[in-house]
Amino acid sequence: MLDPSACYDFTVARPLSTRSGDGKRWSLEYPKVAFYPLPLPGADRDMLILLGPEPHFRWPELAPAIVKYARERGG
Repeated sequence: MLDPSACYDFTVARPLSTRSGDGKRWSLEYPKVAFYPLPLPGADRDMLILLGPEPHFRWPELAPAIVKYARERGG
């Protein structure tokens, strides 16, 4: 997972607030970009999926980090 504070403008992409079922606790969920492995039966390798909203900042640093992560996992 990537650090959201480095990539998002929280005045544009607001965190979501949620309350626990008993109503006693609140939490914030910030926008996030995360990698998910997807097994592909019968294929030579699995698929690595990147999901999340498009970041607002730091694309010149973010794009190479994404590629590096995928290559380190065999992409």
